[in-house]
Amino acid sequence: TVFNSIKAVFNKTVVLPMPRTIFSIKYPEIKEFAKKISTAVKKHFEINIENCEEIILDSIIRYFSDLNFWESAFNNYRPESIILCDNGSFKGLYAVAKKHNIKVFEFQHGDIGKNNLRYFYPKSIEADLQCNLPYSLLTFSKYWNDDISYPIKQIVSVGNNNFTLQREAFKKGNENLMIVSTA
Repeated sequence: TVFNSIKAVFNKTVVLPMPRTIFSIKYPEIKEFAKKISTAVKKHFEINIENCEEIILDSIIRYFSDLNFWESAFNNYRPESIILCDNGSFKGLYAVAKKHNIKVFEFQHGDIGKNNLRYFYPKSIEADLQCNLPYSLLTFSKYWNDDISYPIKQIVSVGNNNFTLQREAFKKGNENLMIVSTA
C-alpha cells in the first residue's frame, strides 16, 4: 500500500543536493529545437514573448541536466521510493525513477484544481503513456481528487475532508469560510 511504501522511506532517509545545471550546451540541435518552438509560439498565438527562446532552452537544458544528475545519484544509491512536493521541476527525476522502478509519491502542497495547468491534462492522455509524472499523488482530501485530470496510476486522499465539508456548508448559505494553505 501507499502507507507501507511511505513508512519504508522514512526508515532510510538520504538527503541529496539539488542538481545544478551541469549539462553544457554542446548540441546545436537543442538550440535549433528551442528556436523552432519559440517561432511556433509566436506564429500560433500571435504574440512576442520576451526571451522566449532562452526560456525554452533553459527548460530543455535543466531537464537533461536533471536526467544526468538523477541517473548518477541512482547508480550510487537506489531508494525504494521517493516522497516530494513538486512545483513542476522534477520531470527529469520522474523519468529516471521510472526507468529504475522507483516509485515517486508527490504530496499536494497547494491548489491543484482546474486552474492549475500542472495538474490538468487532456482526458485523452493515459497514465501508462506518461513517464514524467509521479507514480502517486497524495492529496489533502477526496475533494481535490475529483477536481483534477492528472494521468497517473494512483491518486490517494491522505488528508481529511474538512475543506469539502466547509465548501458544502458555504453552498448552503454559511458565508464563514476560511482556507489556510501553506506552500
